Amino acid sequence: MLSRRELIKLGALSGSGVLLGEKATELLSKAEAAAQRTPGFYPLNDPENQIYSVCLQCNTGCPTKVKIYEGAVA
Repeated sequence: MLSRRELIKLGALSGSGVLLGEKATELLSKAEAAAQRTPGFYPLNDPENQIYSVCLQCNTGCPTKVKIYEGAVA
């Protein structure tokens, strides 16, 4: 019979194993895609990953170029 502590350990171990396996396949697919790209490829230099904006912290309105990577500002 399993004790409560052993059951919790087993559940945590199996859950982390599932998550690790899922992330491992995702990382492998990203690595394969990166290997197929040309050397020197930098995704933030693509025009679709850049937004031109204006800084509004003062009344000058300085121009800024914002780079977007995976949906977030980089």
